Amino acid sequence: MPTPDKSSTIIELEREILRMLCDPGEEADGKSREQAILRLQAHSWRDAEHRIVFEAVSKLPGRNASELRHQLPAQTTRMGFPDMHWETYFASKTSSSTEGAKESNPNLETLIARLRAASREPAS
Repeated sequence: MPTPDKSSTIIELEREILRMLCDPGEEADGKSREQAILRLQAHSWRDAEHRIVFEAVSKLPGRNASELRHQLPAQTTRMGFPDMHWETYFASKTSSSTEGAKESNPNLETLIARLRAASREPAS
């Protein structure tokens, strides 16, 4: 079982990855989002809301980031979760960054690699 600090780091990494997947201003668009989703399929999400957001993003393939952001609330409502905290995932980078992201501004693939390492999941 992860230590509290490790769990907190994993949850922060999950949040930042999901924010990048949902943000039209970020690099995750089209193919890079689909590749990230494939790499994250086996991840055991520590936060239940993160799992729901990930599943919703996964169910809306091929959307550009603006369309995705517009359609995610309806998708989670259809999944039975109408009360999501979208401001967390649509927030600016400075308000939701992990400590490592503040230092080096990592890309999506780097964050996924950090998450897998922190979660002790095999690299793909």
